Amino acid sequence: MAGRAAVMAELEAEIAAEIAAKAINVQAELIAAAPVDTGFLRANFQLSVGAPAEDTVPIGTPPNVEAVAAYQLGDGSAFVTNNADYAPAVNARGVHAGFVEAAIDRGLRSP
Repeated sequence: MAGRAAVMAELEAEIAAEIAAKAINVQAELIAAAPVDTGFLRANFQLSVGAPAEDTVPIGTPPNVEAVAAYQLGDGSAFVTNNADYAPAVNARGVHAGFVEAAIDRGLRSP
């Protein structure tokens, strides 16, 4: 029978893997749902660990899945951030209103 420390380590690893998977799923759903004019909004759904991303990235930058791939609970929170200055406006009104919330919901429900 495994000791308490081994059980806790296994549980923490499973929880960390689930958090990483959910963050990656949410990022993928946000990228897929983002309306595209230039692609800048879509390119800027960035994954990070410990603190939200503070900058923007150029169009064509691949999704940074590696930012959470090795996530551990002690690393802090996992974030999906978009720093395009017009992102809140796109999500708030017009035909794309609420796309962020809907994409997050889909990403969290994904296996």
